[in-house]
Amino acid sequence: MTIILLSFLVFNNNARAQQFSTIHWMQGIPQSIYSNPGLTPDANIFIGMPGLSSICFGFEHTGFRIDDLIMKNNDGSFYIDDDNMLAKLGKNNYLGVGYQHEVLAFGFRHRENYFSLNFTEKVDFRFGYPEDLMLLFFKGNDYFRGKEQAADFTGFELNASHYHELGLGFSRQWMDELSAGVRAKILFGMANLNIEEYDFFFNTNPDDYEITLHSYMLINTSQAFFDIQMDEDDIGEFNIDGKDFIVQDYLLNTKNLGFAIDLGGIYEIDERFSVGLSVVDLGFINWKSGVSNLSLNGEFGFEGFDWPGFKDLLDDEETDLGDMLTDTINELYDSRQIANSYRLMLPPKILLSGTYNISDIHKTGLLFRGMFYEGNFFPSFTLAYSIQPIPQIGGSLSYSVIHNNFANIGLGFHFNLYPFQIYFVTDNLIPSLYPHTIQTTTLQLGINWVIDYMYPDAVPLYSP
Repeated sequence: MTIILLSFLVFNNNARAQQFSTIHWMQGIPQSIYSNPGLTPDANIFIGMPGLSSICFGFEHTGFRIDDLIMKNNDGSFYIDDDNMLAKLGKNNYLGVGYQHEVLAFGFRHRENYFSLNFTEKVDFRFGYPEDLMLLFFKGNDYFRGKEQAADFTGFELNASHYHELGLGFSRQWMDELSAGVRAKILFGMANLNIEEYDFFFNTNPDDYEITLHSYMLINTSQAFFDIQMDEDDIGEFNIDGKDFIVQDYLLNTKNLGFAIDLGGIYEIDERFSVGLSVVDLGFINWKSGVSNLSLNGEFGFEGFDWPGFKDLLDDEETDLGDMLTDTINELYDSRQIANSYRLMLPPKILLSGTYNISDIHKTGLLFRGMFYEGNFFPSFTLAYSIQPIPQIGGSLSYSVIHNNFANIGLGFHFNLYPFQIYFVTDNLIPSLYPHTIQTTTLQLGINWVIDYMYPDAVPLYSP
């Protein structure tokens, strides 16, 4: 119950799962530098509208789409096709939902250098699950008995975090062909729920159907909402008391400090071709405030039961089967609660891009993005076309292959009415038309003050 409650609390703050697939090509939007700190925006000076400069929501699922599971007959009726859904899964899969809200941002150019600063609220929810978990749910334990193998749930992961990011970026045109930069980020953790270790094996004996369960779980929490106390003699007993929650103390908490860094560069091969490489979110957060660590370790064997004897227990009004089961689990499993700090790494991403400038107005590009999460690597590819007839107006159209999903059409634009800039970017328009096909999407919009451009012949659409 505690896990569900905390997951619901953090999840409803939304979370972060940004793709950077379409906005990467739109240097008319200052926030494009977050995908590669070696990029420099077209704006010589920009100031983000406080609280409105970047609002971003993202969703991605490496497993299946809704229409992979729920199929439609020719007569219009629906049916469940679990075999088709299971065929879409990898050995380990994850679902991420994300939200980030830029509170403060500005940047300026000084000769060959570009400096930027951002303060951003980030909330991140990620759930990883193994293929075997879905196989057990849809096929039952007889599936594993027939293959004479154990169901392995070690890919099960859960992480939900809320934190602040204070970033300071620097990029420089080091030579005519090369620009490179770095963004250093101080992270302030607010709340976290994390399953750090999860080893769970479910085995069915092929001869007598005896079931053996072996599990080890370590759950870490760092939060200011509840005081959780577990009864080590009864793993089913939790005492949950609300804490004196003070919003100001929560938002100004500096005990959970972390650090991350982004690195990137752009190299121009010639007047037409350029390549870029960046690595973002190399870092961690140390969780120390309001920490609780719950562990469960043990093995349980079930040989079945004798029906007449079991029926007698059901008929006995003085027998509480729930207490009997709890007592048995308590004898077989060791549960503990401590309060040790813990460190969590951010999932790093690598981005490799190639750009071809058709002209000063038109360009095309190819972007490879890969994310590392819990020992797994998840790649995606984006082909984009961008047009910017004048610095004040620009647009981009993209096509992405993400998690083996080939239906991802992205669109972005920015429009400047001096000194304001309004922009909108999405990596997938299709879910708005066909929600049942959604597997990944990102929506980002914002308002900036853009004071000047690096093009000497640029004329604002309006100037006082």
